Amino acid sequence: MLLVAFEGIDGSGKTTLAEYAAKELRAPLLSPLTSTPVGRFAREAILSKSLHPLSETLLILSAFAELETLYNLHDLIIADRHLPSFLAYQAAVNGHDVRFLKKLIRALNLRLPDLVIYCDVPLQTAFKRLRKRGRVYDIEAPKVQSRVAAVYKRILSSFKVRKVPTDTFLTKSIALAVDAIRQEREARR
Repeated sequence: MLLVAFEGIDGSGKTTLAEYAAKELRAPLLSPLTSTPVGRFAREAILSKSLHPLSETLLILSAFAELETLYNLHDLIIADRHLPSFLAYQAAVNGHDVRFLKKLIRALNLRLPDLVIYCDVPLQTAFKRLRKRGRVYDIEAPKVQSRVAAVYKRILSSFKVRKVPTDTFLTKSIALAVDAIRQEREARR
């Protein structure tokens, strides 16, 4: 089974690219915070800001644990965010140490993505896209996203990553992402 995670700051185009790639490759598209009941509960709790930061962290990890049951049902899974996002956001927003978070992931034996497609976009482009959407959540604020981008830069070397520029033509970004996934599949055969 090949698990491919689309990652990047808010407004980077990761959801759009993940949707197109999943459709092109006929693969299921999963998201830790929308694909399972625990994930949806975690998302609502995060948006309501009703949890202590450590409780939020553990709830999100529970959502990842619930996803584990779906992985062996398919030979390819596309994830709109995965553990790299968890690390980036929990470190940048809640101030958790990345080493501590990685220990939790190992203790729970959670599956890491086999390939990360990092949607690389200038911060200003991402902010412009977010403003176009309308309502901007606190977590999408430029100051927060700048911190998230900085954490991503620190942690991406821990994963097999293909950076895809997403401030170009959408068809080009999709082709680059799909080609990277096909190459990874072929390398595993």
